[in-house]
Amino acid sequence: MWPWGHLAVAYLLYTGYHWRRDRRPPRACPVIALAIGSQFPDLIDKPSAWTFGFLPGGRTLAHSIFGAALLLPAAYDLAHRLGRPETGVAFTIGHVSHLVADIPPTAVLARDLSATTFLFWPVLEPPQYESLGSILAGFLRYSMG
Repeated sequence: MWPWGHLAVAYLLYTGYHWRRDRRPPRACPVIALAIGSQFPDLIDKPSAWTFGFLPGGRTLAHSIFGAALLLPAAYDLAHRLGRPETGVAFTIGHVSHLVADIPPTAVLARDLSATTFLFWPVLEPPQYESLGSILAGFLRYSMG
């Protein structure tokens, strides 16, 4: 999914959650945290794999539920300590929505669990994707084609 797709999914989920809970639109600071959370897995994994070669694939460390289990409580704790717990909630919703949105709908319909192995990295190998060489090469390939 493209960045704007992840942002749209996260924003719709968060806005629905926020309206149901508070009966008002969300505030700017949590929405900024939501936007960052919705992009965070790709901001970590894709450059680390495609540009720097630190990770074996573009959906590994920050796309893993194990990574999320370490990151999200720390992010919420930091937001809570700063007196902004709603910002931590927004980041969490953005991050989790990214992980769920990366599961192909066709795999869900076909009940093909092999498309979800990235969620369990490093215990399971992530699905193999075509190497794009770098973030810029990937963006240019898909945006110009």
